[in-house]
Amino acid sequence: MDTETAAGSVREALEQHGLLLLHDARLPSVTTIVAGAPVRGSWWGHPAGKRIYDVLGRVEAAWPKLLGGKVTLVHRRLWAALAAVGEQDAPWQLDGLDDDTRAVLDRVRTAGELRSDELGRGAGPKVTALERRLLLVAEEVHTDDGHHARVLRTWARWLPEVARPPASEARWALEQAAGSLGARSRLPW
Repeated sequence: MDTETAAGSVREALEQHGLLLLHDARLPSVTTIVAGAPVRGSWWGHPAGKRIYDVLGRVEAAWPKLLGGKVTLVHRRLWAALAAVGEQDAPWQLDGLDDDTRAVLDRVRTAGELRSDELGRGAGPKVTALERRLLLVAEEVHTDDGHHARVLRTWARWLPEVARPPASEARWALEQAAGSLGARSRLPW
């Protein structure tokens, strides 16, 4: 399957379900669609790895760590629901966060946006914990010196001026989408 055909198939699955895992060997995922079969282990080393990477660049989606803490593509129609859930500060998001991780969250909320490499060494696990609890939005970038960093944003900065549905409606919309993949139990709440 060529790259454009594969990208069309991924867009179609994302349109149908609203959510699509980037990589999973059992549930519907970008890697399975592009490779034509489940990919075990890292997809980077798979023969279809370059095509998977190219397809990802052609699909418009949000990429939170939503289902089972894994990168999940989210269709644009669910972005307001995703932001509404992320902005809740619900107990499942905040309970158990250590002081250092809360301090990272406070810094992002104060700034609206900052890069993970501005947080000092050891910030990676804290940022990942915040991502998995949907407390911020993170986008991977390449720095000028060739390293990887994440741009961290509040939901308000990521999706400004878009009305949010009530939290219960937002969760229901995401639960329905996850259910269509057979992944409702993988939601973080």
